[in-house]
Amino acid sequence: MPDSDDLPQQEAIDIAAQTASSKFGITLETLLDQFTMTVSFFDADYRQYTGHYWWIVFDELSGIESRGIELFISSPAGEVVDFFK
Repeated sequence: MPDSDDLPQQEAIDIAAQTASSKFGITLETLLDQFTMTVSFFDADYRQYTGHYWWIVFDELSGIESRGIELFISSPAGEVVDFFK
């Protein structure tokens, strides 16, 4: 669970949505209206990734294909440390 020093969940979602929109050319409206969102918070201790992170996934079901965008945001820094589609 996030503590008082961590990035609030809504702020992490906003950062993820802005990043996904700019990196993949998807408007914010489309991203927020046509994609489902999953949000998780976790502690990492693996190589260069240590500390608290938000994992945010935007997933659009398009016919039989699924298009997902995953972003990892460090907390409390608010930096996107990794993303992929």
